[in-house]
Amino acid sequence: MENNRQTLAEMKIFASEIRREILVTIAASGSMSYKNLKEDLSLTDGGLYYHLKKMKNYLEQDEQSFYRLNGKGKRLYNELFHEKDHLLDKHYIDEKVSSIGFINRLTPSNLVYYFLSTRVRSIIELNVVLLILAWLFGVTNTAFSSISTIFREGVLIYIFVFLIHWYLYYVLIAVILKLMKKDFNAIDLAIGVLLGTLPYVLFLIPVGILFIFLSNTPLWVDVMLTILLIVCKVWSILLITGGISVISKCNKLHALLITSSLILVDYIYLTIAL
Repeated sequence: MENNRQTLAEMKIFASEIRREILVTIAASGSMSYKNLKEDLSLTDGGLYYHLKKMKNYLEQDEQSFYRLNGKGKRLYNELFHEKDHLLDKHYIDEKVSSIGFINRLTPSNLVYYFLSTRVRSIIELNVVLLILAWLFGVTNTAFSSISTIFREGVLIYIFVFLIHWYLYYVLIAVILKLMKKDFNAIDLAIGVLLGTLPYVLFLIPVGILFIFLSNTPLWVDVMLTILLIVCKVWSILLITGGISVISKCNKLHALLITSSLILVDYIYLTIAL
């Protein structure tokens, strides 16, 4: 129970991208002065002071008042950035951007930490989002008309296929992680996977509005919607990758490869839906 409280507290503290940047910057340098931290991260005096105060349990100062990670800070760094070749205890840290920065920026973990800090509420909220998106998907893939279409057989089938599609994601990722002998919490993994639904809000809501009020859409609108769908798909994959990495402590590159396997699920899904 105590470990769960500690993990929850750490998730809330390091849900901030700036604090994670501070952690990585200090870890990469070994120790840094207040002035250098402020300049490297382009922060104000007040902003840096505020974040350092939040991180006080993970930092210490040497004789020159330079900031460095204490034991808790090193342990947390290893957990957050668990690239095998960059563990602090093995002394393999190079420049932060050249090693893990690129993949970290592509697979942001901010939302993962935020949603994991309120697990019960988050799993309910994400499933509600999933149901709303399933309904929008059902409507826009059949009659393109009013809410009454929810009672038509075609819409219900599309909704069912959409829901199954996302839970197939979950099952496939869970099986792969088990084969890799990675430990994870089932609810946490569900949150990590369902985070991938959020980008589709940006796609399905405008699509639903267009198809409710327009019987035919111009070609340029179809082209824009296709581009938007591709962007949402890529964003979704990256969010799920970040979720897998945080929840299973899996290398982010490996997590990206796992998430890429979802293309297989998409192929099966499109075969059924179309």
